[in-house]
Amino acid sequence: MKSVIVLLLMLCISISFTQNNVAVKIDGKDWETKSVSAWVESVMDLTFFNIICTNENQRFDISIDYNAIKGKSSAEFTFSENLMAPPGGASISFAPLGLGKQQWVTAEGKLILTEFNEEKKVASGTFESTLTEMLYDNGKFILTTPKQTKKIFGEFQKVSFVIK
Repeated sequence: MKSVIVLLLMLCISISFTQNNVAVKIDGKDWETKSVSAWVESVMDLTFFNIICTNENQRFDISIDYNAIKGKSSAEFTFSENLMAPPGGASISFAPLGLGKQQWVTAEGKLILTEFNEEKKVASGTFESTLTEMLYDNGKFILTTPKQTKKIFGEFQKVSFVIK
C-alpha cells in the first residue's frame, strides 16, 4: 500500500512539472510566468486556440486560428503585423495587466506548433517574434511612431487546454 501511495505521489509530481511549462524571453531576459491557461473558444464567427500567461503585473498571449490547426498534429505560422490573429493565422501580444494599457503586438516572426493533440488536449511549440508597441489613445489602439519594438522568443511544452 505504501509503495502505491509513493508511486501516485511521484506520478502527480511528474505531471505537474511536465504540463503547462511556458518559457519566455523578452529582449533577452527571462519573463517569469506565474499562471498559464489554455483553451479553444469561439469569439463571434472565429474560433481561437489561446494560451494566456500572467504574472503579478503583465500578460503574455498566444492566439491561433483554431480552424488552421484543427485535426492537425503540427503547424507553422509566420506573423504579420496585427492585433488579432487573422483567419488562418496566429499572433502574440504582451501587455501590463488591466484595460487600456500599452500593448506590444506581433510585427514579424514565427510560431511552430510541434504538437497539437486534441484527444489528450495538450500543445507544444516554439516562437520568436518582434513585437511592436501600441498605445491606447482616446478609446483605440494606435501604432507608435517611430515604432518601438521588443524581441521575444520561447517555448511551451505540454500545455493542457480545454475546449469551451
